[in-house]
Amino acid sequence: MIPLKRRIPSISLASPVKSVLLILSGCNFNCRGCITIARKPLGRELSVEETVELVLKASEYVWNSLPEKVMIGGGEPTLSPSYLIKLIRLLKRASIDNIQIKTNGYLLNSCMIKELKQSGLSSLVVDIKAFTDKNHKWYTGKSNKRILKAIKLLNNHNLNFSVRMILIPGIVDIDEIRRMCIFISHIDRAIPFKIYGFSPEHAREKISHRPSRIELLRAYREAKLYLDNVRVGSDPETFTFEYIEFRDDDLLERYAKIDEISRLLNRNWNIRGVPMSRILPLKGGDREDNYSLSSLY
Repeated sequence: MIPLKRRIPSISLASPVKSVLLILSGCNFNCRGCITIARKPLGRELSVEETVELVLKASEYVWNSLPEKVMIGGGEPTLSPSYLIKLIRLLKRASIDNIQIKTNGYLLNSCMIKELKQSGLSSLVVDIKAFTDKNHKWYTGKSNKRILKAIKLLNNHNLNFSVRMILIPGIVDIDEIRRMCIFISHIDRAIPFKIYGFSPEHAREKISHRPSRIELLRAYREAKLYLDNVRVGSDPETFTFEYIEFRDDDLLERYAKIDEISRLLNRNWNIRGVPMSRILPLKGGDREDNYSLSSLY
């Protein structure tokens, strides 16, 4: 039987809360403003077991302990449901209790939601690109009707989730956010909602400018009219990025360019990039560690 595999460009670890962000590359959307290299299937190809080993070894390297939280993002993690479900279950067996995923929601249906809930998933973030279907198709290449339905299904299945949107002036503007919040309020006003600002410096297409603090504040105030739990993403000029990121060895030059741009945007950018082979050798020779996959079976 051929093992399930996904490509992983990077895994990031942040403190003081011991948090892991695991990136699975490959996506079913073609977002014009995409800011990640994970849209395409790039990175180290790993089986589910090897991916769990990567998480455990990275955590031991940085903290000498297990992480408190693992977020599985992308790309799009739901592209391979069997891989994702098995990954969550093995992480749970490794005594990692807080496991989350971030998804565009397009592939979510009742069957997958049930499996995700049964696997032990703690929560889910739906990253919706636009409320108006025309805008969503222009931005991603796909309709958002399935995503709006998925939000209702998540609520019906009582799986903890939140919704986030990116404010893109002139495209996904305050009116789009208002209409999205009205839609969510008809499901449940208590559903958490978070607003982020567009980052043109990293975007695939420079389709707009970065929203000002005033624009973000206006979007926040509009959202609060309809929803009880609204937050705005961190200001890149004041937020301090301090974490260690293990990167696929073949992508080190591309990540170095990303770091260079990020430091120009934020003087507090402090990321330590480490080759992934440091903790997961390309060919054998793995050093012994405190956590073994053999204990998971």
